[in-house]
Amino acid sequence: MKRIFLAALIGLMLFTACDRNTKQTDSKVEPTMTANSQDDVIILEDIEISSIKIKNLSTKDETILIKEGIIREFCGLLAGMKYKKTDEQWGMTHEAEIFINGESALKISLAERAISVSRKVRLGDTVVEKGIYEADEWIGRHIGKFFEGTVLDPQHIEVPAELTMPEESSRVELSDMGSSKINQYEVQTKLLDFVKLNFSGQKFEIVEGKRVFNYDTIEKQRLDMLKKYRAIIIEYPDGYVSVESGNEYNEIISAPYVTLIELSEKPGNYQLFTEKMIIDIKAQEQFVNGFDNVFNENKVLKALKPDEVEVLYNEKRPYYMEYISKNLGIESWHGREPQELETRKLNLDNKGEPYEVLEFYNGFDLRLLFFKAEKFVDYIDFGGRQAGTEYRMEKVGDKIFIAGKRCRGYGTGEARYFEDWYILNDQGKKLVISFPYDVFSQPPYGGYTLKAKSIKLTNGDDANLTVDYSVTKYYLLNLENADEYGHIKVEGTKKVVFKWDDEKSVFVSEYVPDEMGITEIPPESKKITEKSTLILTEKYKQLTEIVESIGDESNINGKENMKGSLEYFLNDCEDCKEKSELLKLIRNY
Repeated sequence: MKRIFLAALIGLMLFTACDRNTKQTDSKVEPTMTANSQDDVIILEDIEISSIKIKNLSTKDETILIKEGIIREFCGLLAGMKYKKTDEQWGMTHEAEIFINGESALKISLAERAISVSRKVRLGDTVVEKGIYEADEWIGRHIGKFFEGTVLDPQHIEVPAELTMPEESSRVELSDMGSSKINQYEVQTKLLDFVKLNFSGQKFEIVEGKRVFNYDTIEKQRLDMLKKYRAIIIEYPDGYVSVESGNEYNEIISAPYVTLIELSEKPGNYQLFTEKMIIDIKAQEQFVNGFDNVFNENKVLKALKPDEVEVLYNEKRPYYMEYISKNLGIESWHGREPQELETRKLNLDNKGEPYEVLEFYNGFDLRLLFFKAEKFVDYIDFGGRQAGTEYRMEKVGDKIFIAGKRCRGYGTGEARYFEDWYILNDQGKKLVISFPYDVFSQPPYGGYTLKAKSIKLTNGDDANLTVDYSVTKYYLLNLENADEYGHIKVEGTKKVVFKWDDEKSVFVSEYVPDEMGITEIPPESKKITEKSTLILTEKYKQLTEIVESIGDESNINGKENMKGSLEYFLNDCEDCKEKSELLKLIRNY
């Protein structure tokens, strides 16, 4: 059944806009499209819109928006985005039809992050015309909420107004002018109790609200504020802040995380940063006192020593791992609670006294805490999923490395396990190489495995780390010798040599690591190229018939999958006449 909001109350008024929430003017002159357009370009924010009909293209359900405020929010959302022309095909999910004086003036098709229009229209600084334009921000979720009669991340909150925070938080972090260090165990419990009792689920008066469209802009402002003020950062999984204001429609704010910042120059006032919004709120005395108590309790500086860490582990006090992480200034422990804690002494620099190492272990994850003369130096994490929690020491010349395995990605069609090597001294740790040792990937049109068969550190004039890989590629070709899933399997080998760079103090190779120091090894092999090319030449006639059958495919997705699979295979073949001819054929379809 088609859903039409407010139809029962204002059906007769829909196109005359005469109820108190629709567009009204003191003048009897009716606005026109041409009066608000330039060179036949509609300026969406300037035209007098009487209603907007939004259709869900999947269900064919419709909603009509007529209230002035919600129409203004809809137009403001589209005008606030930046757009660029794209050749990428986006699946449109909704269509918005704009009415002026009851007459259809414009249709806008909307995707998750793209739009197309029925005529030339200016949205903010961009003139959009025929074709598909990609937005710089995701808009699909917002359009879906408009369809429900709700404004997500409103630009115009009518004060007096108040907001209600989500009930349950998943993570809480303190920031005292940029420092997240927690000096006393009691601060951790006070912080969590304060958020639970005084913030989550509570109502606050909104003083002012601002919608920010650019992520970099709002994030820079948030980080600048964190350096200057006391703040608490709270995560709310899939959380929404509800707003009650003078606007007679639903308003909510997306808040997977919230940064609550004290405005010290305005006692009792705080600023909230969400994904898209900056909101000033006013708090009551109990809230202000509780906020102060958390930070005042944290003033006495304290750095944990190894024996104190052991006491916390043995006592198993609530949130003790979070407290240890925050006190030492390191990443939170995200795994299950540790099941074991072992201590050992390690000599990592061939001089001076050894490091004291505390090993936290839970069966899947391993965290190493390094201390020197009871002073914390750094930490290293290994493990995750099926990576294992063993680590070892590797020595060559005067260099000692700490090596272990790490899961760097796991999900549907993917499993990525890497080996990480570190050096550590009194200044902290340094990742000197992170390379894959067991990777499985199954993209839409094929797949591959990359497995390290041997890892060898050699000591000569230069320290070399040599890794021998087996590589297997899977091509979805549906040839007569394919397996039950339609895959053709091709195997090869690959050798990668990482050489020690004294100047940079890292291992280097022909493959450049990313900004995190992680080196990806492409699943390429001379043997795979040779075997794939042989398949191409031997099965050329059959592959040609497969390409020609694309034209007979009635299913668009089936066509794209077949084309993608063939291109994935041909990409691994040598350049030759057969490859060139098949690629030409594919492009014709």
